[in-house]
Amino acid sequence: MPKTGTYQTEHVPEKTKTGTHAILPQVEEETEKVVGGVNPHLKTGISINTRMNIIITNHDTQPQYVGGIKKVSSILAQEWKSRIGISLLSAMPDNTHLNIFETPQYILPDTEKIHSKKNIEYFVNIIREKNIDIVFHPHAESKEFTELCITVCKQENVKLITVWHFDIKHNINIVKDSFFNKYRLGRSPLAYIKDFLLFCKYHLYKKFKIRAHDAAYFRFLIKNSDRLVLLSETFIPAIKKLIKPNEIENAKIPAINNPAVLPKSNVYHEKKKKILWCGRVGYDMKRVDKVLDIWKDVAPRHPDWELMVMGCGDIEHFKNICHRHNIGNITFCGHCDPTGHYKEGAILCMTSVTEGWGMVLIEAMSEGCVPIAYNSFSSLTDIIDDNVNGFIIKPFNKKEYINRLEFLMDNPEIREKMGQAGRESIVRFDSKTIAKKWIELFNNLSETK
Repeated sequence: MPKTGTYQTEHVPEKTKTGTHAILPQVEEETEKVVGGVNPHLKTGISINTRMNIIITNHDTQPQYVGGIKKVSSILAQEWKSRIGISLLSAMPDNTHLNIFETPQYILPDTEKIHSKKNIEYFVNIIREKNIDIVFHPHAESKEFTELCITVCKQENVKLITVWHFDIKHNINIVKDSFFNKYRLGRSPLAYIKDFLLFCKYHLYKKFKIRAHDAAYFRFLIKNSDRLVLLSETFIPAIKKLIKPNEIENAKIPAINNPAVLPKSNVYHEKKKKILWCGRVGYDMKRVDKVLDIWKDVAPRHPDWELMVMGCGDIEHFKNICHRHNIGNITFCGHCDPTGHYKEGAILCMTSVTEGWGMVLIEAMSEGCVPIAYNSFSSLTDIIDDNVNGFIIKPFNKKEYINRLEFLMDNPEIREKMGQAGRESIVRFDSKTIAKKWIELFNNLSETK
């Protein structure tokens, strides 16, 4: 293993399946490899105006897993690397040296403080040695890492593209629907009293404090980034509502959807009576408790169906909840590659209170799995065409959700028709198509002074 703080060696890992929170293999070998030149013509038909070198940032708090942002960045890197010089800069909690990008990876030497003098000097050396033109920073949620990127880009006169991978109202959405959760609070009267006080505190002043904080942070991002890229055009009205329109240059906040690697085969797999849920198992944004509450009512009427919960988190806690509330026909899969489940699964349930994009929707739809989701984030309508390739449910109307779910369970012909519509509709998110949009942005940015 190269020591943290060196930047001469490229780390080339073995191939890894990158499903939701897939566990990465341990890497035992390292090789030296020179970053090659850039092809002047793209396979996608877009030309690179000049030789270009990009470094992608990676805030890896759990380097052993492949989460959403890391997965998206790695997909884009695979599309770009044959025609652009790609490097990776990672902030990790320890010296674990894992890399799914198959590109040169550099680890920030100061693991205690990201925006430190030591890390600034290290980052600057990489910029100069690799002749970096653009810093691609998909971790705008990390203020300290963002400040490091801003400092270095300004010092070295390098373009900074910052990507916001969440809904604009992400923080508000998580808090406002967190109160009076019967599964979280249990039967304790004291817990409900405490939650009521937090509820009052939120509505009296905390929600205003959150909005003010978010507005200030988005101003900071827009001011100090050459581009702040959102995942959907549907987020633009929300950011303009949060910040005065005259404070925003429209050209500085473009929107580019997340990419997906679509199956090469169009073979239709026979579906089993399986309903899928995929995400972090907890009470945060993914809200597995909501799907359990729905399944509690549905399962007794459909004993031949099974709910598959895929993802990491407090699994034992939710297994106990299922036991206490007699919620049956459910399997907690833990860390897994969901691809096989997508091929077999008939329906995907999403119960998130907020999302930036919802990659699992597209991944499931690519295998003919029909999605149902609460309309809790505006980019959902980019993916699901209600009643055509899935169902969009008013948040958080449990009765409507159950009606739509049981309708699909009872009508296999409609499931198959909607599944095929989903496979056809997501072609526009193919990684090559999305990579082309990024190349256009790179070209436009390289032409500006």
